[in-house]
Amino acid sequence: MDKYRTPILALSLTVLTLAVVSTFLTLNQRGVLGDTTSNEVDLPTQMGFSSMESSLKQGEASFSFDYDGVGTMFKVNLSLLPSMDNAYPVFGLGKDSPVVVSDPSKWNEYVCDKVYYWTVEDDQGVVSEVQQAYADCIDRKVTDGRIDNTPPYYPPNLLFPLNGAVILNPNYFSFDWTDVLDGPGRPGYLFQVSENSSFEPRVLDQYLYAATPSLYRPPTDSLVKGKTYYWRVCGTESYSVCSPTGTTYADDWSPVWSFRVANPPTAPVLTNPSTGASTTSVKPLLKWRASTPRPAVYQLQVAKNPGMTQMAYQKANIAGSATQFTVPSGLVIKTKYYWRMRAKSSTGDWGPWSKKRWFMTP
Repeated sequence: MDKYRTPILALSLTVLTLAVVSTFLTLNQRGVLGDTTSNEVDLPTQMGFSSMESSLKQGEASFSFDYDGVGTMFKVNLSLLPSMDNAYPVFGLGKDSPVVVSDPSKWNEYVCDKVYYWTVEDDQGVVSEVQQAYADCIDRKVTDGRIDNTPPYYPPNLLFPLNGAVILNPNYFSFDWTDVLDGPGRPGYLFQVSENSSFEPRVLDQYLYAATPSLYRPPTDSLVKGKTYYWRVCGTESYSVCSPTGTTYADDWSPVWSFRVANPPTAPVLTNPSTGASTTSVKPLLKWRASTPRPAVYQLQVAKNPGMTQMAYQKANIAGSATQFTVPSGLVIKTKYYWRMRAKSSTGDWGPWSKKRWFMTP
């Protein structure tokens, strides 16, 4: 009979358990047991910051936020990095929102027209999430509650060609300037080049819609060799124009820079002695056909190796009217020498080197 006791006992326990559960549910439904959730704890809503906004202008920055917590003092940290590394220690401090920073000296380490990152921390150690802000140091005109986008926010800075630069090949270079941030959209640029600093008349007058990156390559042969040009750029909305010189907003334009297009002479053509010839003296007479246009001077190099590094003789100021020259010294007998020449214009532009030739001394 023992082999039947275990199943009968298990069945009895199961029936008893079901009976207890049924009784519990019945009593609870009748309200006998009362509120069975009375031991649960209501967790408080998490405290922190929300609805965070900022306005950064040089001399006055404002940081606003909604706050749900017990703190009574708030500090604003500002950084150039989203990681908040190297943050400005307590950029702003206040007892309520908004925290306003009106000390312009705190902007010494910062630059206008850049993106910054900020957080707010209460005196209980609760820190907000990192927010992004744009430092805009130019006051905007406001008309009917809307920002007037004419003139543009601020002028671009010119990068290339540098002021006073010399362009060797006007068909293989591009003008470059800094990008202009213009609210949520991309700005356009008005680009001008003239032979006069007054920009009348203009050689190039081009509107570049939403140019990204801010580059412009001039049309082939639009710039003449030997001439000096002036250039400037204005960042503007796609539907507006830049302010003319002399108006209230004339500083919308970049500074005016100038550059010169080089006009180097052609390479002279070496004629005598011919390649591989033997000279009759260690002071040989060298001849060539003149460069064009007529140069100011020629440069001559005579070397012991084709790489022109083992120099035997050189002269950099042979008259531009000359077409021959006698090497006065530096050469020895029974030696192979390489020679080449180039010309320089009156404006200081060096032309290319001629093809090398070589000769043997007796």
